Amino acid sequence: MRHAWASVAALLCLVVCAKAQDVVFPVDFAEISADPAARSGFDEKDFGSCDCDLTRDKCDLNCCCDSDCSGSMKQFSICSESFPITNVPLCLDDDEFVKVNKKTLTNSPLCVVRENSPLLGEFIENPGDSFTEEDVKVEVEKSSSNALLLDTLPTTSEATTFSVGDFIRAGIPGSNIVAGSMRGLFSVNRPDSAGVCRPSPARYFHSQEREVCTPPAVLNSGTFQSKCTEANVGVQSLLNVVVADRPSALFSDSNSFISVGLKEITRGTNATAVSSNTALNAVSFNSNTSSCMNFPTRFEYRVVHNAEGETESVISKVHAYVWLSDITSEADMKTEFGISFHKSDASAAGIDKNRLSGRPGYQVGKLLRSGTRSTSGNKEGVLRNEMGFTIPVIANAQGQCLNSPSATELGRGVVFGGDIVVGCTMSLTAAQFDSFCSGLTSSTTKKPAIISFMETAAGVPIEHMIGEWGDSNSTNIKDWVAAKLDAHTSYSPTLTNNKVCTGVPDTLVMEIMHTPLGHFTNPQSKIIAVRVYYRTSDWSRPATSSTGVFPLSVTVTFVEKAPVGVSTLKAGPPPVVPPLPDDIFFPFGTTSPSTRPTTLFGAAPLVAAVLTIVALFLC
Repeated sequence: MRHAWASVAALLCLVVCAKAQDVVFPVDFAEISADPAARSGFDEKDFGSCDCDLTRDKCDLNCCCDSDCSGSMKQFSICSESFPITNVPLCLDDDEFVKVNKKTLTNSPLCVVRENSPLLGEFIENPGDSFTEEDVKVEVEKSSSNALLLDTLPTTSEATTFSVGDFIRAGIPGSNIVAGSMRGLFSVNRPDSAGVCRPSPARYFHSQEREVCTPPAVLNSGTFQSKCTEANVGVQSLLNVVVADRPSALFSDSNSFISVGLKEITRGTNATAVSSNTALNAVSFNSNTSSCMNFPTRFEYRVVHNAEGETESVISKVHAYVWLSDITSEADMKTEFGISFHKSDASAAGIDKNRLSGRPGYQVGKLLRSGTRSTSGNKEGVLRNEMGFTIPVIANAQGQCLNSPSATELGRGVVFGGDIVVGCTMSLTAAQFDSFCSGLTSSTTKKPAIISFMETAAGVPIEHMIGEWGDSNSTNIKDWVAAKLDAHTSYSPTLTNNKVCTGVPDTLVMEIMHTPLGHFTNPQSKIIAVRVYYRTSDWSRPATSSTGVFPLSVTVTFVEKAPVGVSTLKAGPPPVVPPLPDDIFFPFGTTSPSTRPTTLFGAAPLVAAVLTIVALFLC
């Protein structure tokens, strides 16, 4: 019985384990106001006008409006920011004209130098912030899921330069480059629903957050030794790749492809830079120590591009960083994968703590910003997690609930707009089933992993702070919304006379409601409420001589609340007396432009002076 509880209830450290390798950014309370203000200005033209600027203090690729891009950096061949909020073709100044292929260029020879229309545009009405979990429930019930399909494989672009989000061609090197798997696209391993590594196509300039998965070799029958040997083939294949330097590269032109180069090997805390021709240590089995030597516990691609200071966005290098370890059990055969994009070799190391998920509204496919509340006196801030909101690793390669998650593993990162279902199964004999059903309550310490994800052993809800915006500020608590189980959540399964356990909380559900704000043609997505609750089921007791298999899962669903309305805003009327030039009475001075009166009453002394001079002249 003790062993049975190890398999169904010894996962109380899930939240801690999921964040074991995550980085938590500190918050400076000196920058926090004791009375923070919620965001406003949703009806202003510049709200979300530069939504491609997703990295503070750094020039973003193809983001022509990024203030961190200067000089030649702004001469991108493509501009990825949203369309300007205007209904007429505006004339371009010299700086704008430099931007080739600017989206505002039209075929008309006529353009408007200055737009004096009183119409400021149509803006989405602000629905407010007073939303409850019941509001989320209503929206979920009346809407269908439009989840992001992360594994869809569209065709590769034929453009000569990369744009943000493009897929990247890749193949197997040789006298003739072979497309290989994944339709010839550069891919990075990601976990499937059972935690098994599956290739997923990478997108240009979209860094994939580190995720842990189990190599498919572990699924094969055989000994730990045989699986260790098979793992060597898998890791070597990650380096035996050539990557296209631009979207239009053809497999028949080997000069257009770049070989992946091993850049750095880390064992323990010792990182060693290697030359481009260094071979990766082979994964091998040591019979004397019964260990799998040089197993890759972490593997990252770091792609170097030349976007800054160049007119073309192309890939110049692809580095591989590998972390090796000697493991002693099949349960430790897990690898953490990731990919990132950098403007130079020097920036290909370290953490980018300024990375955003939108500006300000969330962009689909970007990390869900997350952290924990931190308090100092009467000030509140958020300790933000680098990897955002993650769902812990709860299943092994066979889909069974883990006895004890590794303290070194990261969970599955949640991205905005991407619905997720993660699950595992529990195996219970008849006796274990009876004990489980009668012993599981909201206050018991004997809980399956899936239940302890959002509450402590004593049944106290664990609070996660979710960013309302893609650029939610850690120093403003009003930029965040709390996500935790309802304080009234309770459960106490009952074993009936016919051996059915009723009311088992076997699914943890998180529903995230968001709504568009800002200009009607350039809406910005804001998260306005999060609902977390348990979905229960009735489990039937297995036969006395058999074992029953019972599924548990975590689901994350995004639902959009439609705009409450759209309002057309108009500019106020111009002043009756227009502002006077500063030099109208030259060489005599006037008040500065910032203090000069512009109303009829305020301009009376100047008007009177002018009329007096005219009257004297006529006389």
